[in-house]
Amino acid sequence: MLGIAGAEAEEDQHVAQSTLMREAYFVDFAVAMQEKVNIPLMVIGGFRRRDVMEQAINSGGADLIGLGRPMCVVTDAPAQLLAGLDELPRFENQLSLFPTWLAFLGRVQALRGAAAFAVQFWFYAQLDNLGRDGHINKNLSVLAATRQVMLQQKNWLAARR
Repeated sequence: MLGIAGAEAEEDQHVAQSTLMREAYFVDFAVAMQEKVNIPLMVIGGFRRRDVMEQAINSGGADLIGLGRPMCVVTDAPAQLLAGLDELPRFENQLSLFPTWLAFLGRVQALRGAAAFAVQFWFYAQLDNLGRDGHINKNLSVLAATRQVMLQQKNWLAARR
């Protein structure tokens, strides 16, 4: 789910080919849940393409689609999709804790995990920036975002003491 390949065993998903592009992580789970519950289910996890979202709803795998990371940066994503946008940007594909000349560090599992969480921190920092001044900063580096979030956490913990 965080994009840390090899960090844990992966189960085969029984979904359409289009979902194999890292979309609709939980559709299989939602389909199984539909058999056990009679309430609307929101499915999250990797959705970026409108056609995949429509497929998940039309197939009965979801009643609602949740958008997480895209909404941290493209705050009007639902409106854009409804207006005809085919696909939301996948910012995480361009983000990395390591510069290209240090990319080999990603082969170390512990560092790969830390780098994946650092990318998550980039999204957290975008949310924080939205809350503070109403703007995102697409040019924020993953390292700067990690430092920003870790400083906030440090300050929050200090205030709780």
